[in-house]
Amino acid sequence: MDKPLISRRLVDSNGSLAEAPSGAPNVGILGSGDFARSLATRLVASGFRVVVGSRNPKRTAGLFPSATQVTFQAEAVVLPEVIFVAMSLSQQDPSGCEQPHRAGASSAP
Repeated sequence: MDKPLISRRLVDSNGSLAEAPSGAPNVGILGSGDFARSLATRLVASGFRVVVGSRNPKRTAGLFPSATQVTFQAEAVVLPEVIFVAMSLSQQDPSGCEQPHRAGASSAP
C-alpha cells in the first residue's frame, strides 16, 4: 500500500485522533455499530468533523475517537452536510427513525 489509511498529521502525540481543523466539512453518521465506528475513525482521520447519532450516546461515546461528537439521532442530522445511515434495515422504519431490535422478530408486516 503506497499511502497510509490514516494520515499521521491528524494523530495526537498520544496516538489518538486530533480535532478536525476549523471549517472542516460536517458529516453525520446514524448508528453506532462496527461499521459506524470504522467510518467515523476514517472520516476524522481525513479531516472531517463527525457527529454520530445513537440511541444511547452515553453508552457508546467511549467507542469512538475523542474528536467525534456522539449524540442522539435527532440531533445528529441537524448540522451535517452529508449523512451516512450505518444501521441494519431491521432497525429502520420508513420515517427514518431507528426501531428497537427484538430477538426473533420478523421483518415481514
